[in-house]
Amino acid sequence: TVTKFKYVATNNGDDEVSGDLDFSSFTALTECEMNYSKLDNLNWLSTFPNTITKISCTSNDLYQMELPSTFPTYTNLTHCNLANGGLKGTIPNIGHLTSLRVFKVEGNIWGGFEGASSWRGRLLSRHSIATTNFGAGTTGYTGLTAVASDFAIPDTLEQLTVNLNGLSPTQLNIILLACVNQNPVGGVYKLKVLKLTDQANGGNTLDSTGLGYKTTLTTRTNQGESGSNILDFKSGNKTTGDGVLI
Repeated sequence: TVTKFKYVATNNGDDEVSGDLDFSSFTALTECEMNYSKLDNLNWLSTFPNTITKISCTSNDLYQMELPSTFPTYTNLTHCNLANGGLKGTIPNIGHLTSLRVFKVEGNIWGGFEGASSWRGRLLSRHSIATTNFGAGTTGYTGLTAVASDFAIPDTLEQLTVNLNGLSPTQLNIILLACVNQNPVGGVYKLKVLKLTDQANGGNTLDSTGLGYKTTLTTRTNQGESGSNILDFKSGNKTTGDGVLI
C-alpha cells in the first residue's frame, strides 16, 4: 500500500512531469511531495483521496497556471505548500478544509533579492521573462492578483503566507477579514503566522480598512496562544532594490 509519493528533480528543474497526473488509484495516500519539476497543469490537485494530509509541492514550474476555483474538500489535509511556482490568478476559499494548519502560496514574483541561480531566478530565464521594476504594478506578470470573494480560513489554520504576489490593498482586505473572522478553538485563535509582504499592485501599503483589521489581529488576546498575542504579522515591502515580476 502506497502512503507517500515523492519526486524531486535533480538537474536544476529541467525535468518535466508531463501528461495528466492522477493520484486517485493511491487510495491510502497521505503525503505527496514534488519539487523542482516542470508540470503540465494543476489538475492533479483534485485527484487525491481524502486520506491526504500533506501536499508539499514547492519550487515547481507552475508558470501562469491557476489554482482551481474551488479547492477540493480534503477534510484530513493539514499542510498545503504550493509556493515559489509562478502561479497567477485567484486564491480560492479554503474555509472548508477543516483540518488545515498551514497554507502557503507565496513566491510567485521575484523580489530582486535573490540570485539568478535561485529557483525563481531560473524561472525568469526559462520563460524569457523581461526585467521590470518591482513597483511597476500591472506592467509585468504579477503572480496571484485576486482573492475569492467568499474567502475564509478554517478555525484550525496556524500559518498563511501569500507574500511575493500581486495583491492590491482591496484584495488583502479580503484575506485580513477572513483572519479576523476565524473562530477560536478552545478559547484560542489558532492563527500564528500571517505574511503579506512584497506585493505588486500597491499591496505593500495597507489602506485604512486593512490597518483596522491588522489592529484587531495584533492586539486581541488569545491570538496564537492562550492569554497572549504571538501573531507573526508581516506586511509592507521587504525587498531591496528592483525586482522582477514573474
